Amino acid sequence: MKELNQTYTLNELSRTSISGQLFVNEINKEDVENCNRLFHESQFQACYDFSKTLLLTTPQSRVARLSIAKSAVKLQKTDEAFAILFSILAKNPKDSQAIDILASAYKTVNKNDKATRSAERALVLDKDNAGFHVNLALHYFDEGLLDKALYHYEEGIRLGDLASAYFGKGLTLLASRQYQQGWLAYEARFRLESSNVSPVKLDIPYWDKTTSLDGKKLMICWEQGLGDNIQFMRFIPLLKQKHHPKISVACNNALAPLFKQIPEIDKVIHGKYLIMQEMDYQISMLSLPYYLDIYQETQFFNKPYITAESNLIEKWSSHFNKQKKLRVGFCWRGRKDYINAMKRNICLDDFISLWGNPHVEFISLQRGLTDGEKEILHYSEVTSLGDTVGDLADTAAVMASLDLVISVDTAIAHLAGAMGKPVWTLIRYETEWRHPRGCDISPWYPSMRLFRQAKPGDWHSVFERVERALLEFNIK
Repeated sequence: MKELNQTYTLNELSRTSISGQLFVNEINKEDVENCNRLFHESQFQACYDFSKTLLLTTPQSRVARLSIAKSAVKLQKTDEAFAILFSILAKNPKDSQAIDILASAYKTVNKNDKATRSAERALVLDKDNAGFHVNLALHYFDEGLLDKALYHYEEGIRLGDLASAYFGKGLTLLASRQYQQGWLAYEARFRLESSNVSPVKLDIPYWDKTTSLDGKKLMICWEQGLGDNIQFMRFIPLLKQKHHPKISVACNNALAPLFKQIPEIDKVIHGKYLIMQEMDYQISMLSLPYYLDIYQETQFFNKPYITAESNLIEKWSSHFNKQKKLRVGFCWRGRKDYINAMKRNICLDDFISLWGNPHVEFISLQRGLTDGEKEILHYSEVTSLGDTVGDLADTAAVMASLDLVISVDTAIAHLAGAMGKPVWTLIRYETEWRHPRGCDISPWYPSMRLFRQAKPGDWHSVFERVERALLEFNIK
């Protein structure tokens, strides 16, 4: 079975003869495969541009226009996507592929109800399409309808054995706090065609979970974002305690200072030295709970496990106001290449309503400021440190002098939680597996309070709650 946004078959390609000449209505098989390949590799701009060029020779191509539309959704060109999809549906209201892409377009502009209805309609038209089941499951997952999501992921597995269905099942089980089955299914992330899970590619066999590691050289490879690795590094001491390997951690330069704090790690390797290492086995950082049979939240090791260096604390303390005020650090944006960056990140303007509190000194921890943000901060009384801070060790030292951190769900929030620092994490409406719905306190960090959007895109009500909570926090 074909998966949405994945494969168009030759049955979807047609040719018609006009006035004795062959008029090509559809792109050829090779071009279809190139469109699909670029999209799978998350090269959305390249897919968009390539599909556009195909229209020069095949202006009536439905497949090329669908490829443009789905790429445009990823590139936030939703007006163009809607225009293309509505024109296709005007000719054929039962075009299930167009309807399913339309669901993704609606989701991008926070019209979640219309998104879900469109995904449901596409599946009615093509009930055995494994990809449609997976896409509908994702919409249900985002709405917190986890039982429905799990059913449709299972259907995606039954009908198409899709890696995305196994992966989605894993996320759904984890969000449901069913960790034993969840960690196992989450391993399917390495099967995803577009997987960029691990930036470290090593010719080392993966540990099979049963072979003795006693005295063996084990490489733990970082993956995904900085915050993910900060969250999961807590399990490394347990791995050493249970299996006694010689542990090396492969990571990027930003994470290296934090991993060097963990005495159970024998060697921290980063940069060009990665290719020079000889190891017996490797595992991935976010696979640690699976390998260690972490099935209960009581096993999350919820004590602080990152500390700031005293010399760095002294260095950065000189940047703060000497008046006795509540010190609150804040961050509003994570990395731009994160798949849900547009929904996770917020604007600096949203924080302005908090700055009127005379009893609070605000410290910006945001890196990579735009010119507009620099101007706003310049004319405020906020202390801006983000772009002057060297690495995460410096960031931890800054946090050590703070009373509270307020941040979107990014590495800053994870670092504060790992230090046991009070942190308020501002999270989007859609389900995030590590922040289960119904939880005001993170099961991963006892010091982390969660502020979730009440509806898609609604940061206004979040900041109203934060403002009230800050007044109460100041009184305490």
